[in-house]
Amino acid sequence: MKRAWILAVLTVASVTGLGYVHPFGNPRVEPARGLGTLLHGANLPPDAKAVLVTKCADCHSSETRWPAYARVAPGSWLMERDIVEARKHMDLSRWEQIPADQQEVLAAKIVQEAKSGDMPPLQYRFLHWDAQLSKGDVQTLSTLVRGGGVSEAALAGDGDAVHGKAVFEKRCTGCNALEADPEGPRLAGVYGRRLGALPDLLIPPA
Repeated sequence: MKRAWILAVLTVASVTGLGYVHPFGNPRVEPARGLGTLLHGANLPPDAKAVLVTKCADCHSSETRWPAYARVAPGSWLMERDIVEARKHMDLSRWEQIPADQQEVLAAKIVQEAKSGDMPPLQYRFLHWDAQLSKGDVQTLSTLVRGGGVSEAALAGDGDAVHGKAVFEKRCTGCNALEADPEGPRLAGVYGRRLGALPDLLIPPA
């Protein structure tokens, strides 16, 4: 009995101690400043801002809410890994510091992933069922690329490969990709391709 008790204490101590190890990086070092500070100066539609703060800030900003189990390894490591990766792709705490053309690209990606259902990730929705984006949320986020606060001028430029890539990612990737067929046909090899050559995308007659 005593041996079992000692083993249980050592197990709890080990798991708790490992929770302070950060093999994928430590996203807790960035101090929280309050949800009200997120996107405060961003030129985005107010309703879209509200959805981003409510549904995305937990992983995509320094305003992460850390539940008690977030210190229990190895689960804590997986949470920290996902948050570190999420902030690499988009950090709402630093939105105003991002160049305007990159904001354009991020806005388009937000809309694309919201429409596809890729965000929030399944493992996050499993623990936070209220984070699921509703149809209304998706429609609200779609205003990010309808001119409501997103400047087309930021993507202007003749013969500029960087701006060209940004224009493509903003305007085309919602439906098309180079090597896949998300909604529209793949764009790789489109020049010279016979009309209707991709059978999986044929639209039946009305």
